[in-house]
Amino acid sequence: MDAYIFLHDNQEWKTIKYGMQRFPNAFKPILDKYIKYDCKVFKLKNENNGKIRVYWKEKHGIEKKPGKVYDSPFGVVRQWELPDKLDRNDDIDYIRRRAIRELNYDNSAKIFLKFKSRFWEKDSRPIAGGSSSTDLPIRTMIYPSYYKDDQGNPDEDGPAILLGSYTWANDAAKYSPYPQKENVKLCQKS
Repeated sequence: MDAYIFLHDNQEWKTIKYGMQRFPNAFKPILDKYIKYDCKVFKLKNENNGKIRVYWKEKHGIEKKPGKVYDSPFGVVRQWELPDKLDRNDDIDYIRRRAIRELNYDNSAKIFLKFKSRFWEKDSRPIAGGSSSTDLPIRTMIYPSYYKDDQGNPDEDGPAILLGSYTWANDAAKYSPYPQKENVKLCQKS
């Protein structure tokens, strides 16, 4: 997956002005009446009519109503009591259950660096958006694309933040024993 994300030249990086939280928040006016907040799903049960009943805990007790769960991390779904069959296809049920049970989560580390200027955009071969990979401990660097003017040219004024290191799995574990300032030094050294 990371090879697909970071190693293809045809990747186009985008950002949402004023922060990524604006994307899910844009759905809130439409979906808010359907969302249950501060609830914990603990069980799904097949009904005879082909619907799935969702059981959740609120602060004041247990509710059970027909409902839909569209998105939940597998680490959470593992804790739910699931029906024997999610649909009529046993093979799919087996594959789903196995995927839920066997999916592994791994560590990741991101180190952001703030610079007074965007020197990487001023070089003889300027970088304006994208990523670089290396065998150094920092592994992957992400260059922001949103420091551009309306014509798409690099806006060279002012400071910028660079994702100086994005690592995962064993590479991320190298950063975990150190405090934040030490991680920044390790990143700058690479």
